[in-house]
Amino acid sequence: MEVNKLKVSVDQGDYDFSEVLNPHNVVDLLKAFLRELPEPLLTYSLYNRFLDSRLKPDAKERVKYLHEVILKLPPANLAVLKALIQLMHKYISLHLPLLNTCSPTFLSERHNLPNKIKCRQLLWQPVLLPIFYRT
Repeated sequence: MEVNKLKVSVDQGDYDFSEVLNPHNVVDLLKAFLRELPEPLLTYSLYNRFLDSRLKPDAKERVKYLHEVILKLPPANLAVLKALIQLMHKYISLHLPLLNTCSPTFLSERHNLPNKIKCRQLLWQPVLLPIFYRT
């Protein structure tokens, strides 16, 4: 419910994130923004190329390939992706000691995964690259 109120405030240009008690609400708001875009941030036209990166056996080759694909994004998408990566980098840097306890293995072994996902802010793939059928 607080996320909906926060969304209304942001849409009206009247918001103060310092008053948000639960940081997950801000993350949920950002994810909602990305879900509501008319086209995914990583775009339909580059979808198969992003998936093809998984086929690169060498990590360096995969990173180089992904870099080339990312540079083909429209300028606005690229700017949002850069800002999002910077935000995630800052978050991970601040919370690195907790990161190991947020791994899927940790969650599935020690918790009821569907009911107690402790690190939902790290689960971004469905928002950035929704699942489509390959053509």
